[in-house]
Amino acid sequence: MVTALFAVALVVRIQGDAGSDSAIVARNQVASAGANGAAALLSYDYRSVNDVVATNQRLLTTTCAAGYAAQIDGGVKAQVIANKVVVATQVRAAAVQSIDADGAVVLVVVDEKRTGTDLAAPQSSQLAVSVGLVRDGGRWLVSDVVPAGTTSETAGGSAAAHPCS
Repeated sequence: MVTALFAVALVVRIQGDAGSDSAIVARNQVASAGANGAAALLSYDYRSVNDVVATNQRLLTTTCAAGYAAQIDGGVKAQVIANKVVVATQVRAAAVQSIDADGAVVLVVVDEKRTGTDLAAPQSSQLAVSVGLVRDGGRWLVSDVVPAGTTSETAGGSAAAHPCS
């Protein structure tokens, strides 16, 4: 994880050196959208899972929203409720990896704390994800979330690490 944090710091340093004020504002908006999307999609609370899912749908592209809904309805929600799972996600760092007029990718490093009746003690972990974003009018919508260093085709793995498919 130290490597991921170093990569974020390096990207922020490189990107912070260049660009007009409007480019810097755009990068800040994209980084914020990526960070907010990652935090929302990687968090769960069994007491309000339906509300969380409904709120998160508004952050997603149509394709990502469909994958997210299928995943939640396909067993994640039942497990979250049955095991009284609460996953609290805190963003540690976010940096724009790439950006153009229609899309962007943001590297986000998060700390997660998970509690649930299926655990003897709370679990803490750190995760780095790449958040794909697509511009929709004046908003940036999440199109993909995958573990850092992978693509949607190679990610596989858990719902927590890849909530859009």
